[in-house]
Amino acid sequence: MKRSRVVLIILVVVILLVGFVVKRRFFPSTFYYAGTVEVTKVDVPARIASVIQSISVEECVAVEKGQNLVVLSCDDLQVSYDLAKKSYSRTSKLLRGDGVSQEVYDQAKAKKDGLEVQYSWCDIKSPLKGTVLTKYHEVGEMVGPGVKLFTIGDIERP
Repeated sequence: MKRSRVVLIILVVVILLVGFVVKRRFFPSTFYYAGTVEVTKVDVPARIASVIQSISVEECVAVEKGQNLVVLSCDDLQVSYDLAKKSYSRTSKLLRGDGVSQEVYDQAKAKKDGLEVQYSWCDIKSPLKGTVLTKYHEVGEMVGPGVKLFTIGDIERP
């Protein structure tokens, strides 16, 4: 009788210990927080078709507004822009000497100014202060207009 009582006590203690271990292992009392981080995400695209010459940032890097992210090679655009600048310079000299009409001068200036704007698109800058969340391309890849190059997240402005 005494022996069965000891076995019963040991059995109860073992069951309690197993229950305690199972509770601690599978039902921890520590609460781990769960939630969602709100981020304003902006996709940074290429505006023109060209080959990526250099990339100055990687994923998870903080960037400032206006910081240079990518330089596109824009070789063909450079040639056109240089020619338009020379043509504009010649046309301006001819306009002063009444060698061309105002309309021809205006067309040369518009072409130069348009190519200047397009050439400025070869240096792609960050539109906001934030963190680079995703980088989609590598140096040497050809990208077209509208192709996403980066996704930048602004955690401070959800």
